Amino acid sequence: MNPTTTVPVYSYVAAQYHGNPPPPTPPCVGALPWVRKAQKAEEDKRKQQLLEQERAAKVAQKKKKSGFFNQVMAVATDVAYQTESLAKKGYSEASKAVYNQVDERASARFHVQFPALGKDEKLLWNASGKILSGGAPISGEVFISANHLCFFGIYRDAKSVPGSVIKHQIQACVPLRLIVCIQPAIANFGTDPLAAPVITPVAANQVPTALMVFCSDRSIHLIYGLKEFGDLHLVLDHQWRTHVSTFQNVQFHPSHQQYAPPVAPQHQFAQNFAPSAPPAADSDDEDALYPDLKK
Repeated sequence: MNPTTTVPVYSYVAAQYHGNPPPPTPPCVGALPWVRKAQKAEEDKRKQQLLEQERAAKVAQKKKKSGFFNQVMAVATDVAYQTESLAKKGYSEASKAVYNQVDERASARFHVQFPALGKDEKLLWNASGKILSGGAPISGEVFISANHLCFFGIYRDAKSVPGSVIKHQIQACVPLRLIVCIQPAIANFGTDPLAAPVITPVAANQVPTALMVFCSDRSIHLIYGLKEFGDLHLVLDHQWRTHVSTFQNVQFHPSHQQYAPPVAPQHQFAQNFAPSAPPAADSDDEDALYPDLKK
């Protein structure tokens, strides 16, 4: 890199919408992920209790029968069950420790990148995904906390310094109280694999893969490529509805028409953005961005 080369500073650039946003969709139905987890734990506990009752009944039945052989078989059955039970318990505890480790690491990443929210800001859900910033696709991680929708990712700048790819950290932090509509959507891709897709509201016969998050300040946050789309949408929708009433922050004007999405791919970018360079085959963004969280 030439010492005199000036590398621009990139920050998140949300899209803007005109007119009125779409009306809110019906609330998401279904149990939240942690509720399902608790229900499964309760169901597993109930099954374990039934197995213990069946085992006790079998042992008692064998002990009632006369003869040395039956007595020995009853003891063997009881010992075998207890050994198997301890093994399963050990596996369950190990699995629980792994899940806790994942949750703790996600929470640590969230607080490292968004320290201004405070250590008491509880992380509810996270998933890998992409966001459009200034028209450019940015890969990273979506976080849903008690009060915010956040995104942290990498913009690979391949144009500022010819022959080099410079990584820029891109952050977005949206207070849930500013959101007026969360619209399930579809990412429509063109022929250029590096170009941004056009995000459009989902039709009745389509399965959503993206989200359009409309806010009262006329910004619209376009998120797609989500891992575990259903759970992320469910958590975001549920948490948002605990914060706001429909359109309470938006002043509508009679001349504003309903929001109309684009109908064809538009590969236009903000002044400081261009299609993001693809990641290198040996890139490891998490280690570079979270040096304090390495094992």
